[in-house]
Amino acid sequence: MTSNGLRYLLGHPTRKGPVFIAQSPSGRFHVVWRGEIIDSAHDVVAAVDNVALGAVPFASDGTDFSTLDISHDIGDWVPADELR
Repeated sequence: MTSNGLRYLLGHPTRKGPVFIAQSPSGRFHVVWRGEIIDSAHDVVAAVDNVALGAVPFASDGTDFSTLDISHDIGDWVPADELR
């Protein structure tokens, strides 16, 4: 699925809604929360690790990702289309 030039690849459900990993045309992988790009990484595993560790900036709505129990295991993430 694509949106805003991003191709949404993976999603992870949280109690506050899903967080997504999307890829831009440049090849970078982005953590996306409620349509907002939160972080960018060189590969999908780094993007998953960054958000799972909470090593990303807070979202503009104040969401602290370190409190959302996001899995480090990429196998726990689902195709983004399942959560959109």
